[in-house]
Amino acid sequence: MKKALLLIMISALFMIAACTKDGYTPDLPGNSYFINSTEHTIDQAGRTANAIIFKDNAGGSKDAVKVEFNTLPVKGGTYTIVAGSAALTENQCRVTVTDAAGGVLYYLGGSDVSAEVIINTNGKLIVNIPEISVAASLPGTTFKLKGSLYEL
Repeated sequence: MKKALLLIMISALFMIAACTKDGYTPDLPGNSYFINSTEHTIDQAGRTANAIIFKDNAGGSKDAVKVEFNTLPVKGGTYTIVAGSAALTENQCRVTVTDAAGGVLYYLGGSDVSAEVIINTNGKLIVNIPEISVAASLPGTTFKLKGSLYEL
């Protein structure tokens, strides 16, 4: 009887040890975006009622990416990036960029491109933007934007 009880206790200890958590935290993407080949690292993020603004304040810069939704997402998914200023639907977002001089660059549209939105365990948004073309509203230079951004 004592041997059986001892065997049960040792088995229980192994089971408990096997079930402990290791404190693993998933890797976050590099919190930055690229305009052509120039990297901008996010050091501040803020929310409005329907948008997240990711800022690179290095050296007093005004560089920022704004991702606007119909309403801020409460669950992850893919959102079609749209051009223009029309009202957004539930599965759409609009991406604008403010450059160092304060000029605004807009997504040019033309093809179906989606941003991936992930909600982390703290309720913060992670937005992965594939490469898209942005430009000022007046004809001019076109830039390539891509990034993986998360709220701080």
